[in-house]
Amino acid sequence: MFPSWFECYMVLLILYLVRGHIENFKLRCIKEAQWGDWRCPGEEQKCMDDEATRYKCLGGNCTVDSPCVTMEGYQEKKPCKFILQQGLCVPWWARWSAWSKCTATCGFTERSRYRACIGAWSGKKNNRNNLDSLYTSCAVMSRAHEGVDSRDCPVRRLCPNVNGGWGDWSSFGPCSVTCGFGTRSRVRMCNRPSPQGSGLYCQGIDSQKIPCEASIPCPQQGQWCPWSSVIRHCSHLCGPLGMGLRTRQCACPKPAHGGESCAVPPEAAAHAQYEESKRNAPGGIPLPTVFGIEAIRYGSGRWEPCNRNPCPYLKYLKSDEEEILRDDLLMQTSEDTWAWSAGVPAKRFEPVQLRCPSSRASRAKVFDKPGRFPKARAYWTRTIPTTANAPFDEPGIPVHNTKTILVEGDQLTIRSLIAEATGVYRYGYEYEPGYFETVCFFAVYIVNSEWRIPYDSTFDLTCNALGLWPVLQKPGLNSWFTYWEVNLDAELNDSDTAVNWWYTELMRQYTKDEISQMNETTNLEEQGVDRGTGLTLWDTEYHRIYHAKPSMNGRYSCVLFNVFNATYNRTFITDSFQLIVGQPPSIFVLLREWCSRNKWNLVALLATGVVASIISACCLWRRAQNIARLEVFAKEMRRARRNINLADLEARVD
Repeated sequence: MFPSWFECYMVLLILYLVRGHIENFKLRCIKEAQWGDWRCPGEEQKCMDDEATRYKCLGGNCTVDSPCVTMEGYQEKKPCKFILQQGLCVPWWARWSAWSKCTATCGFTERSRYRACIGAWSGKKNNRNNLDSLYTSCAVMSRAHEGVDSRDCPVRRLCPNVNGGWGDWSSFGPCSVTCGFGTRSRVRMCNRPSPQGSGLYCQGIDSQKIPCEASIPCPQQGQWCPWSSVIRHCSHLCGPLGMGLRTRQCACPKPAHGGESCAVPPEAAAHAQYEESKRNAPGGIPLPTVFGIEAIRYGSGRWEPCNRNPCPYLKYLKSDEEEILRDDLLMQTSEDTWAWSAGVPAKRFEPVQLRCPSSRASRAKVFDKPGRFPKARAYWTRTIPTTANAPFDEPGIPVHNTKTILVEGDQLTIRSLIAEATGVYRYGYEYEPGYFETVCFFAVYIVNSEWRIPYDSTFDLTCNALGLWPVLQKPGLNSWFTYWEVNLDAELNDSDTAVNWWYTELMRQYTKDEISQMNETTNLEEQGVDRGTGLTLWDTEYHRIYHAKPSMNGRYSCVLFNVFNATYNRTFITDSFQLIVGQPPSIFVLLREWCSRNKWNLVALLATGVVASIISACCLWRRAQNIARLEVFAKEMRRARRNINLADLEARVD
């Protein structure tokens, strides 16, 4: 029986609609399809097939099952190993597995299905776009949960309520440590029976622990004991010079069973090096022995003051003598340094003569007085105290005759003023061992010195004033201030352009009466005013300057200003120099410096280039020889072929 015209019409209509849908789908694929990532069959870093494929599909995340991929030209294949080495492979999700069965007879359960992340891939960092694709693919752990899908099984019936019961205890496990003391543990499960429905979980503990000891003790690292309360071997029984070695032991606890000894403090090596460097220096301060230095180096010793009590047999200055010393120090001015040159500061390589006259009251009435201090010895010193805590009467290292300096009693001559001869010179008396009093002091500097530094460099402005520390420490000299007086070259035409940088009031020493009065003051604000800034010469000695520019060129002078009262003050200059900052380097200078720093690298590069050129020339020559040989061979072959053809033609003619 033939189909009716209506059935034929419906079939044709359906075919037309299907064809239109297919055409629309193809048109959409042409307009919207994008190339996806390369798919490399395999696992991890290994290809399991010879070819890798990428597809063009809607959305760009294409696999073999994606739409549009069956169209012509929508697949591209290349060797799998090549694509993997380029780091272009991206893994993909496989098809979902079938749903697992619901096996529970009661209660709420789930069924699951899974899909695997398949395909080889490598995370090379030379392809940024591919790394972005890898981070959004199934290769990252954050997307591992997308490989599992779960659904609830239909509930057949509710399970009966069963309370849980404890099972048997397991045996105790091994000791938790391999040395020393640890624990052994055991557990039991709530599975006899397991709780079901709304039944209660087992009551009580599910684990137990007991102490245990391993067969061998653990290594025990040593720890330092507290420092000894007393220093047993002090260098002096009394006086200001007593020094001794304070010790401690590595026995709290001791290292045992292969454990390491006590850790050496990080600063111990520097302390030992500092003490060892003083062994060859002249002076009266006691120094540690070789054993003491080794103890300091390993952290078991410290070189500290000890027995610094006044000696009953020593003579000390009286209060009226202290007044005489103070008055002499107050009369000292900066012009006294240049008295020999009529008050004009000396220039480089000029001679300088310093003299502490015997007419000074402190000399005539105190130290040179017959029988007052029979053990006193006078000398010149240029010693800088080691710390800001050093007392003003600490002895220094005497200045001896050299090629530059001539010492003649209370007169000192600098034959040629150079940078090494500058500083603060003091003349005084060590009237008892360990006690020194300054009688005269002179701040020597070079007035026309120049300091040249590179452009954009970092440097420290050094005041060179630490030698004045014993003078500033002397009680009764009132307030001291320090600052840098700066005259910039760009503004020298203006007389008012000198500026004072870092103007600072220094912490001063108080007399016994001032200290007593200050302790009686209960107003904390008044105490703070009396104490000033609390800064010392050590705090103001160095000032760091960053990024030096030619605009900083000028005269820099470090000034110490002493205010005794409303009518008397004095000024000392401890250093003065003309700062000259170099001009910015040109491109040729920078290039020359770069070449100088990298000259050996350039030599190696040049040598490599020469060798590579020679090898390339040899290869080209060899290739030319081979080509010439092949051309000769080709000519001979053509000649032989021509001869063969002629011989064949003659044979045919015959």
